[in-house]
Amino acid sequence: MIYFMPLLGLLSVNNLLALPNQIVVWSAFFFAYALGALLGMRLQQSWTLARKGNRVHVAGEWVTMLTIVTVFVASFLNGMFVAIMPELIGLPIVYLGLTVIKASVAGVFIGRAAYVWHYMQRQTIAELDA
Repeated sequence: MIYFMPLLGLLSVNNLLALPNQIVVWSAFFFAYALGALLGMRLQQSWTLARKGNRVHVAGEWVTMLTIVTVFVASFLNGMFVAIMPELIGLPIVYLGLTVIKASVAGVFIGRAAYVWHYMQRQTIAELDA
């Protein structure tokens, strides 16, 4: 399941393609995505408890729900701005703010999945060496 969570970040791509100044938008997106990925890896370290077979046991946490809600709220605000106040979406503070929020949250998802994948690989190597 955790390997599919990064795909939630793809929900925002359609909205990002409609924003002005695409070079700045995508530069901000990839920068925030990378920072989010680092944060996700760091967070997942403390939540990964053990591996049993092909499963990883993780501690309960609140970040998953918060990040999912953040993606949907940011997308809703983007759609609302486009429908109600299209001139507002043309302001750099608005479109870059939405971009950074969406990208950092998507980055958290990929960072968490990457850490779990790395954890599984590390555990497999340790088992082979033993």
